[in-house]
Amino acid sequence: CQRRDAKQRTLKMASMKSSESGAEFDHFEDDLSDFEDFLVAIEDVIGLEKIEESCSVCICRLPSLEDIIVCSEPTCTIKYFHRNCVKYIDVRGDWFCESCIRLSSRTDVTTNQQVAGGMKYPKRRYGKEDAALRAGHYGKTAVDLVFTSPLFKMETPLVAKVKHLATCVQASIGSSEATAFLTKVTAKLWKKVASVVRGQGWTEECKGQMWQEFHSLRIKKKLPTLWKALLNDLNIEHEEEEEVFLFQYLLEQIFRQLMHEMMDKDMPAQVQLSKDVTMDKNEEQALRYCSGYIPAKLLKRYKCLKNNQTAAAFVKVLESWGENSVEDAPTFVAYTKVWLEKQNRGGLFVVKDNVYLFFKAMELIVRASLQQDNIALFQHLNVQIGLLNNICESGEVTQKWELISKPLTLERREKLFQEVVKNFLKMRCEAFVKVYMMIRKQKEREVSKKGEKSLRKELSK
Repeated sequence: CQRRDAKQRTLKMASMKSSESGAEFDHFEDDLSDFEDFLVAIEDVIGLEKIEESCSVCICRLPSLEDIIVCSEPTCTIKYFHRNCVKYIDVRGDWFCESCIRLSSRTDVTTNQQVAGGMKYPKRRYGKEDAALRAGHYGKTAVDLVFTSPLFKMETPLVAKVKHLATCVQASIGSSEATAFLTKVTAKLWKKVASVVRGQGWTEECKGQMWQEFHSLRIKKKLPTLWKALLNDLNIEHEEEEEVFLFQYLLEQIFRQLMHEMMDKDMPAQVQLSKDVTMDKNEEQALRYCSGYIPAKLLKRYKCLKNNQTAAAFVKVLESWGENSVEDAPTFVAYTKVWLEKQNRGGLFVVKDNVYLFFKAMELIVRASLQQDNIALFQHLNVQIGLLNNICESGEVTQKWELISKPLTLERREKLFQEVVKNFLKMRCEAFVKVYMMIRKQKEREVSKKGEKSLRKELSK
């Protein structure tokens, strides 16, 4: 009986408050009625998230909607809770109910595939297995180049020894020992190249990273040890000088062949923007702030998921995106942090330049589509899916993403990529709708004022 009486009192108070709030805002109804249907249509097309009416309210089952907090887990069965019932005090960041936290401790973090609209992380067209099949061809081509390369044109004792050793290796290039050696070397090189090279285009950043990884691999002892074992298995007499010289030359030639084939076949062509998209300094500084907001939001979410290996891996990568020291040397994009440094009082998440450039690459793609001139097209297509496809097909976006997500496995890298892109597009689309509606309302008010002024002139005659 007490519970029924409390329920009736709550319903009565809610109805009184709704009537009061309705009377208070009655004079705004005429101004917003013209745009209400259009705003709903735009939100439906872009794919913004809505509150599910089918969700129940709190564990107490009381219908009161006062002081409500929402669980941030998309698959939560209750979704809405009273703060007093869950004893929630801190109002900042994402919050998860106890049932979702217990569930996440037993399973991996899941991503909202429905909201992502069928987003697919770009797969490699030239994989490790493809490189292994071409290993014999790479080795044969590299050995043949010894006899035509200008490097070995000089007539010196060392060149003669290197050519003699290359002739012996060339004669046994099709043996099982040589095939096994070339397969292992190609697999090692593929792993190093694949961690850097992504998409088409020879950017200076990509070149620097690629050669840095290659040189760090060639000075290690593992590959030279395999080379010495191969020569011993083939019973080829040699000295250490020509052995090292020939091995380093063959290794570089195999690396170059592998690199060129990956650049040709690995990723789809670069997405061409429909128009020239530029950003001024103020816009870049605002984007720098947004670039820190998204990882900070995800960090708060994943830190709440205890005893979860995937969440722990995400937290480690997201924390590495932040700047470690204020004493870093200035870079070419240091101007994007001017406004951020003035506003920061120690609580903002300031990202590194590589992270900012990743978000900038996505922003240029989104900006080309979210234009006021394209509003008429939004009623006939799903803008969010189109933007997702453009971002996933961009070689520049993917290459910059893999630079900042190296520690993760491929599966976890895909999940985090989906979460970052989903949050970025949600924020971007919501901002576009709000700005467009503000501009449209402002234009309508200007027209109405002009009409009232002319009406007074007519009445004064």
